[in-house]
Amino acid sequence: MLWSSLSPPWRCVCLEEAWAAYRAGSLPIGAAIADGAGQIIARGRNRIFEAEAARRLLLGHRLAHAEMNALIALDWARVDPAACTLYTTTEPCPLCTGAIRMAPIGAVRYASRDAGAGSIALLGATPFMRRRPIAVAGPERADLEAIIVALHVEWSLADAAAATSARSAERSAFLLEAWSLVTPQGVGLGRTLFASGRLRAWRERGATAAEVVDRLAAELAGAAGECRRVARQEAFAQPLGAASGRLAGSAWPARLRLARAGLARLPTADADVDARPPPAGPFGVRRGVSGSAITIPPSRGGWSSPWIVRVTGPARTRQPIAP
Repeated sequence: MLWSSLSPPWRCVCLEEAWAAYRAGSLPIGAAIADGAGQIIARGRNRIFEAEAARRLLLGHRLAHAEMNALIALDWARVDPAACTLYTTTEPCPLCTGAIRMAPIGAVRYASRDAGAGSIALLGATPFMRRRPIAVAGPERADLEAIIVALHVEWSLADAAAATSARSAERSAFLLEAWSLVTPQGVGLGRTLFASGRLRAWRERGATAAEVVDRLAAELAGAAGECRRVARQEAFAQPLGAASGRLAGSAWPARLRLARAGLARLPTADADVDARPPPAGPFGVRRGVSGSAITIPPSRGGWSSPWIVRVTGPARTRQPIAP
């Protein structure tokens, strides 16, 4: 199981805090600080939509970020921050990156990229920021990154759906567009979680962080395996008609197109695909030197209507399937 394979800073603190933040209605981000011996000495979570806390922390405003609360919880009189490592589920934003530098924390590790607000690159932006080097390590596990992004996507879509202003919807659209470029699997899973309401149901019944992580990891693994199996199978149907047009956006990465379509069952990195809703009439397969066009029916693809998917070879050529 994914949960049991994670090291303590992720398993025992960061993901626990991220799930606690989600359950409290804030952004699902958790952070921890370990000393030079690897012992956890501070922890924090996003609290931007919370009104109460058991101790002195940032909460109830847009500065109440997980990394900021972990830094505030640190006993500055007893530790050397330069010997510490800050762990966070999500790439630090400009606010938190600046605070990490001002501390200054010696090392940063984050489990998922944030294509919307992630700003860890600011550590090299100016002479001052570069003056004290900070060791940075990004995501080490694609499955964990996808799960964390899925939590963000589900939260963002739910927030946009509940909001009365257009600003939340615009923010959600911007973030989903940005995340799709980096972690399309996570975006697809997040859309599915929002549509099904499963994550909110787990929250209501008091599911643990371990249960949520392992269930989502199983969904990701099953989706990847299904895509590989369906892509390899033979399809017997009448051939597609002659090409008469060009698929809009065909220059985009294929995995992004699938994520934008909201499909939960996305391919893994060993196969590039091109997908679109099928034309009216029979569905079929067209073979060529670059690969195969395969119809995936709803029962196998996991979506509401058939999609035609083109799986390309090692050359990674992406050719649209025209009607």
